Amino acid sequence: MPEITKHKRDSKVAYLSEFDYCSQGAKFNDFIEVTRWINGIGYDVRISTRTGSQIFEITAGQIDALNSIIKEFE
Repeated sequence: MPEITKHKRDSKVAYLSEFDYCSQGAKFNDFIEVTRWINGIGYDVRISTRTGSQIFEITAGQIDALNSIIKEFE
């Protein structure tokens, strides 16, 4: 029989009305939730707004690449 382990995943939530002009007035309806992978090398990201929801996975290396590209615009 395969080994099965139980884990609690670390998750953080921020309300987008504090960060995003498009979410102002939404209070608790628009949020972003980031959950760290058990192996520590990536994250599950859920962005929920009045107009819909997006869920994606991203590795720590992909985040570094994204941040580097964004800095090029500054």
